[in-house]
Amino acid sequence: VVCAEPEVDNAELVSGSHPSYKPQAKVTFRCIAGYRMEGEPTLECDINGQWTPEIPKCTEVVCAEPKVDNAELVSGSHPSYKPQAKVTFRCNAGYRMEGEPTLECDINGQWTPEIPKCSGK
Repeated sequence: VVCAEPEVDNAELVSGSHPSYKPQAKVTFRCIAGYRMEGEPTLECDINGQWTPEIPKCTEVVCAEPKVDNAELVSGSHPSYKPQAKVTFRCNAGYRMEGEPTLECDINGQWTPEIPKCSGK
């Protein structure tokens, strides 16, 4: 009994390359830059020829669309926001910005610095 070669799109094998994978063989994957792992990075071949836990997925890192009440987006509109994407906001008339107007999507899918607020005078 052997396990088939495990394949994880957008990942690289960190350890465990073998010509054949017998029970108790282990492999560890790491997602390439710009991707985040969903699942466990280390797998083990079980006695039934299956990898456990299930083979992970590497999904593209994106930031959620930033929303600022009482403001308009003045630059950086995209269908999806990947790391290094930048957006700039401007508060509507009569509102004052608390925080930085320009944000950048980081490699973890978070906006930095923190999303600003526009508050009334």
